[in-house]
Amino acid sequence: MSKQLSPRERALTALKRQVPDRVPKFADFSAAVYDTFVAKTGAPPPLKSPWSVWTGRPTVTFEQDGGLSDPANYFGYDVRIIEFGDTRLEYDFSNYLPRDLPRERTRIDEWGIAEVKLASGISDFVRPLALSQSLSDIEKFPFPDVTAPYRREIARQRIQQVQAKGYAAVGWPPFVGGTFFETAWRLRGLDTFLIDLLCSPIKNSQNACSTKSLS
Repeated sequence: MSKQLSPRERALTALKRQVPDRVPKFADFSAAVYDTFVAKTGAPPPLKSPWSVWTGRPTVTFEQDGGLSDPANYFGYDVRIIEFGDTRLEYDFSNYLPRDLPRERTRIDEWGIAEVKLASGISDFVRPLALSQSLSDIEKFPFPDVTAPYRREIARQRIQQVQAKGYAAVGWPPFVGGTFFETAWRLRGLDTFLIDLLCSPIKNSQNACSTKSLS
């Protein structure tokens, strides 16, 4: 294809299994990788995160251009991540998290996932549904209102802003990576979630799964 495509056209062409003018570009940075990006490029760190709140930085406001401090601009990504508007609700996760978490080093997101900064500089995560034992426990959990109309309206406005600049917009729920798999294991813990899959009553009608059977 000889025609030069816009970033959005390029991404859509690839998704349709057609041949774009070049391969679309996109990457997601962890907080540590982003710090390396800033150190290596000399780009000023933004006040708002230009890609994902899961990095531990606040979510982006698309009304402002992050300039070259945004890796998407620096590397010329074809895709921009869109997240829902902030929640208006306050959540109580006291029944799902340890009471001795260090307040000055702990951030709890709207899913109840606690990020605890360790002395080494890395983070440990406490999963709010790690100890749940039944479907009833899951149903009682205060899930965030990510599908609320007022939050979807903010997402719609952000999509329009991104598309007006010629980029492809990809949306996902805040904090949890945007897929059912990512949401599930981040709430439950990866090891526990994988064991859940193995011991699911869909797979095992007797729902019998012991430590011995897994050894």
